[in-house]
Amino acid sequence: MSTGYLITGGAGFIGSHLVRALLDRGWPVRVLDNFSSGSAANLAGLNGKLEVVRGDVRDGAIVREAVQSSRIR
Repeated sequence: MSTGYLITGGAGFIGSHLVRALLDRGWPVRVLDNFSSGSAANLAGLNGKLEVVRGDVRDGAIVREAVQSSRIR
């Protein structure tokens, strides 16, 4: 798999459902979340199936880090 998805807010209610749907379809997924309102519990059972970057989408350096992999579109 050469591409994948970056889901911002992936530990939130809607984001975590999107993460699961993409993983169920076989896509690589990376989550960017600061966990201020989302919860790691929403991603329970997905260890090893996705990458998690802890940070705020308003932080340009963190966003650049999160998208620097060729796996993410």
